[in-house]
Amino acid sequence: MTGNTDGGAGANFVNGAYTAEDFVLGDYGIDTSNNTVWAVVDHNSEFAVIPEPCIWTLLALASGFLLTFRRRLRA
Repeated sequence: MTGNTDGGAGANFVNGAYTAEDFVLGDYGIDTSNNTVWAVVDHNSEFAVIPEPCIWTLLALASGFLLTFRRRLRA
């Protein structure tokens, strides 16, 4: 939880859903019933989910396979 204004002091892991009343700055957790992760941070930033590089590799390999397969069908 580095990057918080307090350096993440007192950060606690919680296994459950997020409710605004119960948590303080630095707390983070996972809610398996809703398939979400959450964190209470103190940033003036934008966050985004970025796919892992292996996903791009798999897509590139699949595309190459499909192009090769298509060329062999035409021949």
